[in-house]
Amino acid sequence: MQLILANRRLDAIGGSETYLLTVADHLQRLGHDVTLFGLETGATARVAEARGLQVQTQADRLPSRADATICQDSEVAYTLSVRYPDAARLFVAHSVCFEIQSPPQVPGAVNAVVVLNDRVRRHCEAMAHTPEVARLRQPVDPLRFAFAAGPDGLRQRRVLALSNNLAGARLAMLAQACRRLGLELDLVGRHGRISESPEHEIGRADIVVGAGRCVIEAMAAGKPAYVYDIDGGDGWVDPQSYAALEANGFAGTATDDAIDTDRLERDLAAVDPATGEANRDLARRHHDAERHAVELAKLLERTTPAPPPPATVLAELARLARAQRRAEEWAMATSGENHRLLRQIDRITSGGSYRLARAIGRPVAWLRRR
Repeated sequence: MQLILANRRLDAIGGSETYLLTVADHLQRLGHDVTLFGLETGATARVAEARGLQVQTQADRLPSRADATICQDSEVAYTLSVRYPDAARLFVAHSVCFEIQSPPQVPGAVNAVVVLNDRVRRHCEAMAHTPEVARLRQPVDPLRFAFAAGPDGLRQRRVLALSNNLAGARLAMLAQACRRLGLELDLVGRHGRISESPEHEIGRADIVVGAGRCVIEAMAAGKPAYVYDIDGGDGWVDPQSYAALEANGFAGTATDDAIDTDRLERDLAAVDPATGEANRDLARRHHDAERHAVELAKLLERTTPAPPPPATVLAELARLARAQRRAEEWAMATSGENHRLLRQIDRITSGGSYRLARAIGRPVAWLRRR
């Protein structure tokens, strides 16, 4: 099949971008002709090209025909519906937080929706318009993450926090727990170091902390994996907790647990290195990327393309999706800047110099009023 896999952003390495890289690589191994399409390129595009994948950034330079498209946001879904009205159109929904990552609500824009956990499936099935929903599992390449532990692998000294979202008070709690235990904490992601090779970072770690895809990647590498991120935490992944945490997408909201610094310290101190090998078995059994690619190919083959809406309607919807994305990104950036300024104000007002200045200023203010 001639396949177009699309995501607006092919720049920073994140969960949805890594998913696209993984399935594109394995669909190509199955003999399909795969092209990645994105409007913003960077790290993800570089990794894709290094793996021998075709990358295109302009819709008018894409192949003239396609048997199927796989999209991950509504903007590119509308754009490719115009470009390929006769193709089977698949949408992979990764999030319940961002509107642009929800399936388009226009009948015919997409023909089927793939979800990777029960939490997102419930969200998609509750929407006003959702075509067939296929529940698959988040895929990882077991060979890419098949790292043996180094000579210090059983000492459990290096904690890797792999996240684009972990920051602020949540990160501070994890850092404090690690300091108390004498553990080395390394943050890889938007608020720490940037890495285009998460498999190498995971391979050098003794414990991996995070949410979503990176938890499964840690499991595939045979590492103890702890679910904890900006939205909450569910603790260690093991054969007993796996089913509930996987159904929730390892998002940190599967349980009612409240994880504070003391809980983090207790959990990290009680790590069982043997869970790493059990995690590797779970990842191989349930998250093998080759099996996921086979299921995707079968889904595409049985999907009947429905006629999309008129091209003028789709073009206008793509424009509105672009505007919405910009508004969401601006809101997130503004919120982040507000939090940064508030933390800076707190640091200033809690200092001794500020308190001294206020004490000196009180009689001056009194004299002015007099």
